[in-house]
Amino acid sequence: EMNYTISTYDLAPVFDSIPKNTVYDDAYLKAAEDSLKTDPNNPVFLNQIAAYCQHHGIDEMAKSYFQKTLEKLTVSYFDDEAGMLAFRGTLKQNIDPTDTTAVNDYKKAFELNPSDSSYLDLYIYGLMTFGEIDKIKEIIYETLEKDRIPHSLPFIYLYYTEILFPTLELNQLMYTDSVEFDKSDYAKRHFTEILDMSKINELTRKHSSVEKVSYFKKFFETSMVLIKVMFFESNDDFMPIINYSKKEKKDILEIVSFFTDLQEKQTLNKYTINKTLGILYFLLEESALAEKHLNLAIEHFKMDRANMNFSPNESYMALASLYHMNGEKERFESTLKKAIKEKPLGKPYPNYDNMLAIYYLKNDKISDAYKVVEQALEYPNKDFLSLRLYSFLNYLSGYNTLAEKYMVEAGSVPVTQSQLTNIYIQAAIYHLDLGNAKKAYDNLMLAKESDGGDCKICDELLEKYITIKD
Repeated sequence: EMNYTISTYDLAPVFDSIPKNTVYDDAYLKAAEDSLKTDPNNPVFLNQIAAYCQHHGIDEMAKSYFQKTLEKLTVSYFDDEAGMLAFRGTLKQNIDPTDTTAVNDYKKAFELNPSDSSYLDLYIYGLMTFGEIDKIKEIIYETLEKDRIPHSLPFIYLYYTEILFPTLELNQLMYTDSVEFDKSDYAKRHFTEILDMSKINELTRKHSSVEKVSYFKKFFETSMVLIKVMFFESNDDFMPIINYSKKEKKDILEIVSFFTDLQEKQTLNKYTINKTLGILYFLLEESALAEKHLNLAIEHFKMDRANMNFSPNESYMALASLYHMNGEKERFESTLKKAIKEKPLGKPYPNYDNMLAIYYLKNDKISDAYKVVEQALEYPNKDFLSLRLYSFLNYLSGYNTLAEKYMVEAGSVPVTQSQLTNIYIQAAIYHLDLGNAKKAYDNLMLAKESDGGDCKICDELLEKYITIKD
């Protein structure tokens, strides 16, 4: 599960210029409470109490304070109306994530002050929450087609409109049984021709004089190099068989040269450069260089700056994938253990636990897998794959009641359509093994319904193992 994403923090010339995360500790709470005593109606101070409660999972109290903040909100507490509107929109979404009027506030703030990147950021975020992809494209194109732009933030959203969203659509098509999809056709294309890059080329040329726009072009190309991996064939261990053309390898080396030059000039922070070089060398099958740069990326990252869009997570994942691909079992295991301990996203991330559990399963270390998944299930939010693995491990151990319990629980958490199909199939196989043909049949019917009626493995199981009597 390798990814390569970019954020505004990736553009920082030095890591120390990136702001530290707010620490919601006792000192933060006391300072907020003391400030509130001096001005009980101050919405900024009320919001600080709400943020503290939200961070610590005290949801009802957080919502109550957000509501109080909204009620006391006036423009007098802000430098201008745009600031107040942006603040109000955020409050509304904290109280009710489905409140569409929050987006209207973000829109007005952006229109009042389009040169402030934070208002554009909030407006796009709000639209993304409600899946307004076409509107996002319209805003980003309109902003970037102007002769002058006040900042380079719109280019980050160009990554979403031109690369991320189209890639997600391609990925969905690949795994839809009812759609004919020729993966080999994409594997033959140059990595810059997998998606339509014309808008990126046009707009990066138009604003080539804007500081760091050239960086975005290379960030985008690096993303495309990695995206092509999804179209390569896989080996028996489900790892991709890297197969770039000579022309592509030459072009990848040019991207490497670009970031190496930035490294020598010290115009981009060490984390982003090493992460990028590590992933590129990985894809060039230069394992020693990939390992060196990915370890340096992890070393240079300071966790008090981590968030969902900027963290050493991608470097840990790439390093684990490198060791897995090279058959270095001990290093693969130790990297996953380190990631679990260090929490590269700033909080528990069950993907590492799940990967380690699957590794133990493949190596017949059932009790080790059991312990790892049990730990993952203690995290605040239940994870679909962790629950599914725990169900399977209980099934292997003969604990049928627990196996069924966690299978049902896995199906109850928010999941994708394909995950729901898979859990129904798992349940069907489980009931077949126990000799309960009726329950197996019912689950296979649910799997077919979930998969739009095109579940081939369901048909195979029905034909081979279940007889339907009139």
